[in-house]
Amino acid sequence: MLAVVKILGLLYVGFGSINLINSEFLKKYAEFWLVGKRIYLGAVVSFLLGLNFLFASGLAKWRGLLVILGVLAILKAVFIFVRGEKKMKDIIKKFLDTKESTAKIFTIIWIGIGVLLVFSV
Repeated sequence: MLAVVKILGLLYVGFGSINLINSEFLKKYAEFWLVGKRIYLGAVVSFLLGLNFLFASGLAKWRGLLVILGVLAILKAVFIFVRGEKKMKDIIKKFLDTKESTAKIFTIIWIGIGVLLVFSV
């Protein structure tokens, strides 16, 4: 479980770094979730990662961080299922229309969470 947390943290840092270099990456990533019912696949993955964070929190150095991220991931999954596919796709489309500077802020947050995940275990 701790290995999954560390790998996910490294992936966050990697994806964030790619986005800092190539700003189109985040748009392509967001557009991926607009195809078909992929948004529900994302919700299931988010739910499973949330459970993994919660189970790994007992073994981690920074337990509180993993508990918070686990609860947020599960809430995100529930939110996606409750809001439905159309509403979530509308939210993603609004995100795609934001300024590049806003996307960079999300990227920096993404990298920060990744670094915290790596050091939390």
